[in-house]
Amino acid sequence: MKKNILRLLSTLFFLCGVFLYAGAPPVPGGPTGGGGQGGSTGTPGAPASPIDMYIPLLIVLAVLFIVWYVRKRRIQIQ
Repeated sequence: MKKNILRLLSTLFFLCGVFLYAGAPPVPGGPTGGGGQGGSTGTPGAPASPIDMYIPLLIVLAVLFIVWYVRKRRIQIQ
């Protein structure tokens, strides 16, 4: 039991460190956007990161995982 708690805390501290020090990636071509017309670098209103496109999918997956976990727990309790 003590070993599992130690593993959980170690993982938690590691993930906190990874996410706290994660920064925005550098913009290719500098702050001007490279001067090209076809790219989205430097375009006002462009998404900050590609994960913005997947937010609805991630929400649906989170709800599905919650439902799956609750059903699994109900089966174990009975």
